[in-house]
Amino acid sequence: MDPIVGWLVAYEGKSAGRDYRLRSGRMKIGRDPDMDVQIEDDHISRKRHAYVVYDETTHTFYLQPGEERGLIHITKKGEQPKLVLEAVQLDDLDSIQLGKTKLLFVPLCGPDRHQWHSATSAARSDPSDEPFRSSGSTSGGGEFGTI
Repeated sequence: MDPIVGWLVAYEGKSAGRDYRLRSGRMKIGRDPDMDVQIEDDHISRKRHAYVVYDETTHTFYLQPGEERGLIHITKKGEQPKLVLEAVQLDDLDSIQLGKTKLLFVPLCGPDRHQWHSATSAARSDPSDEPFRSSGSTSGGGEFGTI
């Protein structure tokens, strides 16, 4: 199983309105069809413009620059855009700019959010529990539990 852990949602640029599913590990971002997140924007490097990383151990997301020459900017709530030169932690609703595209980061998983490994092990240990229960939750919130 390779579950979704979050999304990038394009809100500006040629791909505005499109969402991109994020999975655990290191997700490659670029224009090439071989990229995990393929964005149509001639100002984005074809391969490995950037990476979004989800660390299942710490339940933390990071944005890091790729190997190509394209730049990345991140805007955190209430701050000015900053150039990303090394890995930076992603927080809920951070804005990311690659080329002419602006993306909103929307996490599903995190330290105080849903965690797939907890949900699947909880479902196996107690069949009466809901299968997608959020970690730390004692009551479900519908089919997918409280997130």
